Amino acid sequence: MNKLKFLLFNVVFFFILTGNSQVIAYDATFSEYAISTCIDLTSLNPVVKGHQLNYVVSYHKLLSEAQTNSNVLPPFYSYQSLSETLYARVTNNNDSSDYATSEITINLSPLPCCPPPPPGYNSFNYCDTDNDGLIEVYLPNLRYIVAYGYPPESFCDIDVSEINIQYFASQEDLDNGSNPLDEIYNITENTEIYYLMTNTVSSDSFQAQFGINIETCNGLDTDGDGINDYDEDVNRNGYFEDDDTDMDGLKNFEDDDDDNDLILTIDEDYNSNGSALDDDINGNGIADYLESNATLSNQLFDVTVIDIYPNPILDKLNINNTVSDLDIEIFLIDINGKIIFSSKLLPNISTIDMTSYKSGIYFLKLKTAMKTSIEKVIKL
Repeated sequence: MNKLKFLLFNVVFFFILTGNSQVIAYDATFSEYAISTCIDLTSLNPVVKGHQLNYVVSYHKLLSEAQTNSNVLPPFYSYQSLSETLYARVTNNNDSSDYATSEITINLSPLPCCPPPPPGYNSFNYCDTDNDGLIEVYLPNLRYIVAYGYPPESFCDIDVSEINIQYFASQEDLDNGSNPLDEIYNITENTEIYYLMTNTVSSDSFQAQFGINIETCNGLDTDGDGINDYDEDVNRNGYFEDDDTDMDGLKNFEDDDDDNDLILTIDEDYNSNGSALDDDINGNGIADYLESNATLSNQLFDVTVIDIYPNPILDKLNINNTVSDLDIEIFLIDINGKIIFSSKLLPNISTIDMTSYKSGIYFLKLKTAMKTSIEKVIKL
């Protein structure tokens, strides 16, 4: 009988370990020429948020204001000097109490003797590493404003609620205000994107155009973690050298454990399809290799043992509960994240009849009031 040891942490230790916010906020620097009276703080969002796409960023003058989410600075901020320190707050869209803060450095340089040349056309190159002809782009993370100079004076210091931003696939759609694109946009060929920013109070507008190019790239994997360097662009801004998920000084393309959970990225391919990019056992939209709290292998501290057997499974999955004083729920989840069975874990042995289930990979989740653990099981 092949028994897998399923480990539950000491509950008190786990509460201390995970009681803090899981949101990450990265330090960032705005380093440009002082061309305009205001700067585009939102151009820092890709670095400040990193891989966390479903999060909002706000900027503040004081750390205390970032912590309380008060006195939010306008997105186009009129700087007070060429060198300033501000603070960013990254907040979970689904839970405003879940946030983190970081330090923002403004480091502007005086204009040289002559005005800079007019901004030129900008394009972003994305690599189709799996050769499927499809690229997913997060449009707000492309630095469309900085590429064309600084925002017009009429946008300086206005509230974010007074700014409307839209993306279009053609100039005609932009002119007509029709068929705006989703922020997460799938590209199947070299594409032009038309950007429109409108001041909803004054009706002033700003337009820009940039290109997104698809390239076929060789399989470069610097850190040997099974993920192509170009796919380690987790903030989807077309530039993989600004991504450092665990903030250890190693960029993701140099780091074979991107979330520093002591599990190699290459081993977080839980659905065993050859890539860790699509494994998301907690269903929050972030791949598990980018989340230290999303893991099938828990680190050892004081533990209580629950036996799960057999694995692989022919017909019935047995769960031997030796901690009957804990209130534990069990969930069986298929590879698509759908819960197909749930129950309270009984004292001694509970059994899940999997005779009618298709062969493949499933996830068994055990949950207490303050702890969730997940184990991969295989149905033959």
